[in-house]
Amino acid sequence: MTENQQLLDTILKHGKECEWIEFKKDNTDPVMIGKNISALANSACLAKKPFGYIVWGIDDKTLEKVGTDFDPNKRKVGGMELELYLNQNLDPKTSFSFLEFEMDGKNFVIVKITAGTSQPIKFINTAYIRIGSSTTELKNYPEKERDIWNIIDPELFESGVALQGLSQLQVLEKLDYRAYFDKNKLPIPSTIDEIINQLIEERLIVKTDIDYSITHLGGMLFAVKLDDFDGLWRKAVRVIRYKGISKMETIREIEINKGFASGFEDIIAAINTFIPSHEAIDGAYRKTIYTYPPLAIRELVANSIIHQDYTINGVSIMIEIFDNRIELSNPGKLLVEIDRMINTIPTTRNNRIAKLMRRMSLCEERGTGIDKIIESIEEYKLPPIKFEDYNTSFRAILFEPKKYKDLDLSQRMQACYQHTCLNYAMKVQTTNATVRARFGLERDFVAQVSRLIASCVEAKLLKENKTGSESTKLVQYIPFWG
Repeated sequence: MTENQQLLDTILKHGKECEWIEFKKDNTDPVMIGKNISALANSACLAKKPFGYIVWGIDDKTLEKVGTDFDPNKRKVGGMELELYLNQNLDPKTSFSFLEFEMDGKNFVIVKITAGTSQPIKFINTAYIRIGSSTTELKNYPEKERDIWNIIDPELFESGVALQGLSQLQVLEKLDYRAYFDKNKLPIPSTIDEIINQLIEERLIVKTDIDYSITHLGGMLFAVKLDDFDGLWRKAVRVIRYKGISKMETIREIEINKGFASGFEDIIAAINTFIPSHEAIDGAYRKTIYTYPPLAIRELVANSIIHQDYTINGVSIMIEIFDNRIELSNPGKLLVEIDRMINTIPTTRNNRIAKLMRRMSLCEERGTGIDKIIESIEEYKLPPIKFEDYNTSFRAILFEPKKYKDLDLSQRMQACYQHTCLNYAMKVQTTNATVRARFGLERDFVAQVSRLIASCVEAKLLKENKTGSESTKLVQYIPFWG
C-alpha cells in the first residue's frame, strides 16, 4: 500500500466528516475549494491538528470509495491553473498540496492543508471555519476566532519569511544594514560574513542550507524598499495633508517606502513638513517651534509601529493632517482599555519589534510612552488627546491649541482625567490648583475648576482623596482606578 493510500485509510478511520476533514465526490468548483482550504486550515489550527484534508472520491454519507474524475492539473480558472489561482487568493499563503493516486482501480484526490500558524487564513479577503461538516464565515463565530488567536504564537509572524532564496549580496541590497548598525551605535563589520552573522543573530535574516531569507522582522524595520517584499509592500507609512478640516481635498501625500526603523526620521520629517510652525530666538540661535509637541509625535508614530497588527493586510499606518488636528491610525485593535492607557504596562503583539525599537532609542521605555505624550500635551496647553478603538484599527488624535473657554465639557473632563492619571503616575496628588495650572488658568477660575472636578467625580472618572481639610481647594483627587 502506498503512502497516499495509507493516508486515505487513516482519514476514513475517523468515521465521518468533521471540522478538519471534508469528503467530496465530483464538486470541483474553485471558489468552493478555496473556501474549504481556508476553513480547514483554520479548523485544524483550532483542533490542534497539523493538517486538514479535502478528499475527492468518497461518498460523504456512506464513506464508500466511489472514485472521482477530478484532475486538479487540468482544472483551469479563466485560463489560470487551479493551484496558482488558489495560491493567489489565499492570505496569508498557506501550504497545501494535491495528492493524486489510484486505489482499487479508482482515482482519488486529497488536498493536504497545513494548519494556520500566523493568523486565520482568508480566501478572497474572507476567513472561513468549519462548524461540524459545514463551511461558514469565521466572523460569525467570534469566540472561535479569539480561540485561534490564543493558539497562534504572535512571534511566529515576526519570525516568518518575507523574502527568500537570496545570496549574501542580495540580502545587503534589500536590507539597509548600515541603518541597523548606525541606530544601534555599532561599528559596521569589515567583512560581509561578519555583517551577515550579525543580522542572523538579530533574527533579521535566517540561513538555509543553500541561501538566505529575510524575516518579517528584518523587512518591516530595515527594508530598503518595502515594494520588494510581497507581504509588506502595502504597509508603507502614508502622510497626508488635507485642505481644511475634512478629507474633501488632498494637498499632498508622502509615502515612506522604507523599513520603519531605517525610515523613522523620514516619517517624522514628512509630518513636520505639513504641520504649522514658527521660528523663535533662543539666545544666539533660531529654533523651530511646532504647533504640536515633537515628543508626542515621535512617540505616537513609534507606538503605531510597535503595536500595529501586521497580519492585517491591505492597510498601513496613516498620519492625516488637517488644519485643526492630526490623526494617527494603525491596523489592529487596542490590547488595553482606553481609560487605562496612561500609567499602565502596555501589551504588544510584536515583542521583537518593540525590543529593537527601544534599543535604538526610537521610543520610550516600556510603560512611559503614553505618559510622556500626555506630559508634552499639557506643556503645550493643547486639548486632551483622543483615542478611538475600532474592531480592526486604532486612532489617536491631537488637536490644535484652544483656550479653556473654547473647549466643550467632554474635552475639559477628559483633560482633567488624563492630568490626574499623569499625576498619579508621578506620585503627585491632583488638586484644584494643579488642574488650573494644566489649563493655564488664574485663581479667578477656582470656582469653575471646582465644578469641572465635581463633574469628573460624578462621572466616576475621579475620586476624592481628602487630606482632612474641608476646603474644596485643598481636596486631592486620584483616578477612579487608583
